Amino acid sequence: MTEREHRKKKQYWRATQRQYRQNKKQIDGFITPPMSPDSEPAQSAETERKRRGRKKVKRDRSAVYRRLELQNKTRLLNMYKKRLERANKRTKEQAPDTPRTKTAKLLAGRSVSRNVKKTLIFHHCLTAEIRKKLRKNKDKSCRRILMNKMMGKYKMVRRIKQQFGIRKRNDKKTFRKSCMEAVAQNVKELLERDDSSRVAAGKKMTITRN
Repeated sequence: MTEREHRKKKQYWRATQRQYRQNKKQIDGFITPPMSPDSEPAQSAETERKRRGRKKVKRDRSAVYRRLELQNKTRLLNMYKKRLERANKRTKEQAPDTPRTKTAKLLAGRSVSRNVKKTLIFHHCLTAEIRKKLRKNKDKSCRRILMNKMMGKYKMVRRIKQQFGIRKRNDKKTFRKSCMEAVAQNVKELLERDDSSRVAAGKKMTITRN
């Protein structure tokens, strides 16, 4: 039953009740003679019939009210689902925060000097640019620059890995490869030196005298 049909039904019920009360007042206004003993069973049967009718009306009304309440709850549920869907869509489509926005969120409710604010903005700009370069750059030169002794001294290695997405396994592999290349280069230079080289002249480069 739609809301419009429900309103029409309520109007019909009100009109019926109004007519019933008017008829009852008119009947009660008349002076009726005392009832004979034979009319008592008929009156009790009519009263029982009215009671059953009222009970049926109440039952039907309760069913209608339950149905309307279920429809209202379903409508509210669909409304909140749609709101959640729109909020999730706006969150996904939202652009990443700028360095100035990140600084404002970090300093929300705090009073700091202009120098501190500029330093934080510079930090966010620098990290964003380095992250962009690391994504585009294929070699590991930028990563080797970041992972230096100064960062290890101030315990910033883990912070750098989290900030720029550098994996520990790749760092070890790159470090091992660079160490092996350095050792190979040192060995090569050692063997090519004149004082430690074992390279001798060939057969055609020697002079044989009898």
